Amino acid sequence: MGNIIYSNFDLKFSKEDNILYWKLNGIIDKDYLINIIEQISNYSKTIKNLRIIETEGDYKLEISISQFPSIIKKGFEIIKQFESIKHAGVINSPKNTAFFTLLANGIPSKKLKIKIFSEFENARIWIEQE
Repeated sequence: MGNIIYSNFDLKFSKEDNILYWKLNGIIDKDYLINIIEQISNYSKTIKNLRIIETEGDYKLEISISQFPSIIKKGFEIIKQFESIKHAGVINSPKNTAFFTLLANGIPSKKLKIKIFSEFENARIWIEQE
């Protein structure tokens, strides 16, 4: 990973490999996710086919099922801004795996591909495949 641009909310964009890296840190709640989505939407000005690798850091997931509709609505808004989004989640927490799966199933779109991995290298291989 070279030429990394640091942004808010633990997002790093690598110009070298054209991948947005997202590390989960702190309290992950509805507001955090809405802010992340808004930050990601800024990349639509320069990137049409977005690739994201999400990894776990030191975090606590505090999201209820009742908050899903507003998060999913925001997710649909971002999808419209890109030609495609490929999102690999390197997830080892059962709770986050369930959340990630619910979100993936809640945002059905031909533009969006989401997959969960337990190893970073496998996520990277998948994200780099056309």
